[in-house]
Amino acid sequence: MAIERMKLYHVSGAIAQFDDALRACCSTGCFQLEPATSVLRTTEGYHPVDDVNPWEAPLTRVVELCNAAGVKQKETPPAQMPEDGQLLSTLQALEAEHKSLSDELAALQTKKSEIAQGLVHLSHIQNLDVKLDDIFAMKHIKIRFGRLPRENYDKLRLYDDNPYLLFLPSSIEKDYVWGVYFTPVSFAASVDEIFSSLYYERFYVPDAAHGTPREAYAAFETAQKETLAAIQQKEDALGDFLKAHDETLRGLFCRIKYLREFYELRHFAAKKEGEFHLIGWIGVRDEKAFLQALEPMADVTGELCEGGYAETLTPPTKLRNNFLVRPFEMFVKMYGTPSYNELDPTPLVALTYTLLFGVMFGDLGHGAVLVLAGFLMAKFLKMGLGKILMVVGCSSMVFGVLFGSVFGNEEMLDGFYQTVFGLPGKPFEVTAASNTNTILYSAVAVGVILIAVGIIANIINGIKQRDFGKAFFSQNGLAGLIFYLSAMLAVVFLFLFDKNLLSPVYIILLIGVPLLLIFLREPLSRLVARKPSHEKQGIVEFIVQNFFELFEIVLSFITNTLSFLRVGAFTMSHAFMMSVVFLLAEGANGSNNPVVLVIGNLFVIGMEGLIVAIQVLRLQFYEVFSRFYAGEGKEYQPACLDSAGLGNKS
Repeated sequence: MAIERMKLYHVSGAIAQFDDALRACCSTGCFQLEPATSVLRTTEGYHPVDDVNPWEAPLTRVVELCNAAGVKQKETPPAQMPEDGQLLSTLQALEAEHKSLSDELAALQTKKSEIAQGLVHLSHIQNLDVKLDDIFAMKHIKIRFGRLPRENYDKLRLYDDNPYLLFLPSSIEKDYVWGVYFTPVSFAASVDEIFSSLYYERFYVPDAAHGTPREAYAAFETAQKETLAAIQQKEDALGDFLKAHDETLRGLFCRIKYLREFYELRHFAAKKEGEFHLIGWIGVRDEKAFLQALEPMADVTGELCEGGYAETLTPPTKLRNNFLVRPFEMFVKMYGTPSYNELDPTPLVALTYTLLFGVMFGDLGHGAVLVLAGFLMAKFLKMGLGKILMVVGCSSMVFGVLFGSVFGNEEMLDGFYQTVFGLPGKPFEVTAASNTNTILYSAVAVGVILIAVGIIANIINGIKQRDFGKAFFSQNGLAGLIFYLSAMLAVVFLFLFDKNLLSPVYIILLIGVPLLLIFLREPLSRLVARKPSHEKQGIVEFIVQNFFELFEIVLSFITNTLSFLRVGAFTMSHAFMMSVVFLLAEGANGSNNPVVLVIGNLFVIGMEGLIVAIQVLRLQFYEVFSRFYAGEGKEYQPACLDSAGLGNKS
């Protein structure tokens, strides 16, 4: 359970075998490409393979076609894939067929809207017993169909003396009066101005309307039925198109997406004098499989890069953990990816998070609910958090047995202890007043151990990174570890055993000297690293600044340690919260209301479970991670092409 060691490989060969070699490198799913031109010197004649991706536009087209046809763009391959040589011609033929059907449907939809609008207009002039063709055939009279507000209709009486204005109402509604007005052509402008002042809204009778308005309305109703039938027929044709070509479209999407993404990988390569060059990282466990993938190509070689430009690149981080620890990588990556030369904190997180959660949420029944919820989340929702819930739920069940709690019932397991272990009762009574100090002291002890582990991890990281100032002189280095453990040991002996260890020698050697080293950590670190200081800082300024920093460091040790008291507090609060639930569920006759018990248990599981999960994660991040973990690594993301050649996945 650690960070896998990586190796940098240089793959080269004849440009004619470039695609085959690239496909072989990526088919193993273990080769993380680096931009070759940024590694190899361009001054030596290396140039990037910067060809324009010919599959970019086809992918856009097939996505648009899939969206238009309602085909879900799944990367799951269909049973039959189209041949590469026929991809573009097949796509073009499908586009043409779909466009023809879509254009015809769009034309019918437009016709449907025009007919619907015509029916609205004709419905308001059906009382006019005159043929529309005769009306529009008049050359010296202008006709205006429309409507005006009801209150303005009465104002037309003001123009009764105007012989050139004739308005015939055809339909009177609450707010509008529909009709038509006639006027000679020579007076049309002045009459139009009058009706405009009355907010007259014109509408235009469709050209397809013939006969009387009533006859035209009936004809439009017939046309509407015919158009709706034609639309349904065309929609059915589009549906048949989808059914007939669904598999083909999915195949086009999968294959063109693969070709587009595969072509993008070419841009990582460099070329020189008819040869291609690829640079990438491989985990040591995958080295053999990678080299075997290159063996069939005689003119392609894979060479291990040692020294030179290999030392200028930062290897990616590939975590290697077992199935129990792996789910907790999610928490680690929330903080940041471990650096290649840094310890992987995932095993520590898995162990401490599981134990602390179980202690703070110890209940056999509640833990079982968490296990079930985690299983359902992992099985059906594919959530990584589900696997974590299953692990911490098991921890809650174990501590629930130790604390004797089953859905808050503190006596249910008494018979189990007597029968199996011969004990008179539960091994540990959380709610007993005599155990309060034990719980709180134990919580602080756990905090001391975890803080010490974090400091030790920082020392190891400092040595691995050859940063000896960080490893030995910092507050999270050897000096800080000696000071912290010595101070904690003195406190323990004083409060628990009433023995004072703080002799002058103890104070000077185990507390004073470590604090002095922390105070002088910056100049000592530069001295060990043989790096001169470029900052001009006076002695007084240095003393004042480092004094306050040292005071803050000592204070942080105290606050970080006391922060673990929340572990003990939540251990006890769980039992107290469930006692409140039972108190609320207890009826007047002394029996427990099952509905209240169920709701109360669900509330405690949801609320307290969430709070405990957050608090344990906070302890990990702020009290432990901050002491040794930077999380500034580059995650290992190899190019991966599956056997069907369906995509580039990370």
